[in-house]
Amino acid sequence: VESTLSSLKKLLNLTNIPKRMECFDISNLGGKQAVGSMVTFENGVPAKNKYKRYKVKTVSQSDDYAMMYEVLTRRYTRAFKEDDFPDLTVVDGGKGQLGIARRVFSELGVDRVDVIALAKGKKKATGHADSKQKLDERVFVYDNADPIVLDQDSLELRLLGNIRDEAHRFALAYHKKLRKEQYYKSPLDKITGIGQVKKKNLLKHFGDMQKIRNASLDELGKVKSISAKDAKYVYNYFHSAV
Repeated sequence: VESTLSSLKKLLNLTNIPKRMECFDISNLGGKQAVGSMVTFENGVPAKNKYKRYKVKTVSQSDDYAMMYEVLTRRYTRAFKEDDFPDLTVVDGGKGQLGIARRVFSELGVDRVDVIALAKGKKKATGHADSKQKLDERVFVYDNADPIVLDQDSLELRLLGNIRDEAHRFALAYHKKLRKEQYYKSPLDKITGIGQVKKKNLLKHFGDMQKIRNASLDELGKVKSISAKDAKYVYNYFHSAV
């Protein structure tokens, strides 16, 4: 592992040997239930006690750059308070994500941490009709206009791919958890006669709670399994004067 980390420092022209790496990823669905993840690898292996999850607070629309900006700002503002910095920060994405990370580091005054972005390249044929297409991974580093393409079978790239994939898994798991919680806890639970099946049909028909709130009595009545009486209960719940 030590030789792989030293080699990574040389190949990417890093300041530090990346003994401790933090990798960030964003997960959201059209800007909803947006979350960020941070996973930590120490000496090439996951340090799960140092993983962090972030619920995005300041961005409501689908804007991965703004979400990454918020998450990185929160993480490294805290890093100063706790004097707790990695050797290398990895962000999932390309030149744009690297630019966001560098902006955050510049604004906060983070000057002891290397930062790179790891992006999947475009699919290219491997030469065999029945073979799967390979994706060139591209590493974006500071002061390099062009990405660095490491040997696709190298231990260095495998390590970077592992931490990026782990960050993606961790972010997605948190995103799914929040979506599930949102589904199971909703104002619909408080409405007379609306059980799990009818709630599911309402959400499936309209897509989200806001559209259910705005729906007319007639629109509500067109939903599968929703009777005229049900529609009236739902409509009155959202439109009756408090």
